[in-house]
Amino acid sequence: MVKKIYRLEDDKKIGGVCSGLADYFDIDPTLVRLGVIVLTVITNGAGLFAYVAAWAVMPEKSVVSNNNEHSNKQEEHERKRQETVDLKKGEDYDER
Repeated sequence: MVKKIYRLEDDKKIGGVCSGLADYFDIDPTLVRLGVIVLTVITNGAGLFAYVAAWAVMPEKSVVSNNNEHSNKQEEHERKRQETVDLKKGEDYDER
């Protein structure tokens, strides 16, 4: 299976480029965003030009077409949140 790079719409701040790069290289999107900022400052704006160029050429991948890993994480997060709420109410989550 060939791994492709996409702009991710579900974790975007501006255009989803940094989020897509982070997903492709399996790193934290914040690190990529900081790298783009540093590159922009060091190169007097070339990083911004590269970001806009990547935004123009990278295809978009929406939440609907994203793999099931994201939705599984959301479901697990919601389940844990509900367990916490139930425990705070004094209910035993396993007794349901």
